[in-house]
Parts: sequence; C-alpha cells; structure tokens
Amino acid sequence: MAKEEKVKEKVKEDYTKKNFVHAVGRRREAVARIRLYHEPKEPVMWGEEKIEKGQIFVNGKPIAEYFSGSVTKAAYEEPLRLTNMLEKSVVTIIVAGGGKNGQLDAAIH
Repeated sequence: MAKEEKVKEKVKEDYTKKNFVHAVGRRREAVARIRLYHEPKEPVMWGEEKIEKGQIFVNGKPIAEYFSGSVTKAAYEEPLRLTNMLEKSVVTIIVAGGGKNGQLDAAIH
C-alpha cells in the first residue's frame, strides 16, 4: 500500500511541475485539447517548432492559417483578450472531428 501512495505522490509531483494548464472543449462532434502556457520563460517546443509568447498553434499550424478570416480571429482571441493573456501566453490546440466551425467553437469553449 505504501508503494502505491509513493507512485501517486510522484505522479502528482510531476504533473504540478508542468508549466501549463490543460483543458478540453467540445462542440457537437468536435473536440479540442488545449494547453495554455502562462508567461513561459523560454520558447515552448511543439515538435520541432519553437513557439514564442503571443502565438497560438492549432494542429501544428499557426491559428491564422488554420482558422482564416477576421471574424474567426476576433472569436478565438476574445477569451485571451478578456483575461489579459493574449500577449503573455502560448496556446497549443489539437482539434479533431466535426467541421471547421465546430472545431473553432470547441477551441473557444
């Protein structure tokens, strides 16, 4: 029993050392898995890509390339603008399922 408690404590300790918040958003058939890195001290590595503060990546592409258009830009920036984190954070998103509108709504959620 003591060994299980040590393993659970180690997992909890490792997870709390991570410098991001993980969240899941859903809209109909679309699912978005988001990592929000708040004020990272160094660039965040995502695969071979270095991501600087203020950047948002979706499925390995810059968000403006994945969700194009000024209306969608206003929609996905709004939650970060309201919390004053638009230029302070790095966001990585993996979306799957549904169409582009559902994926955008899932990411915003």
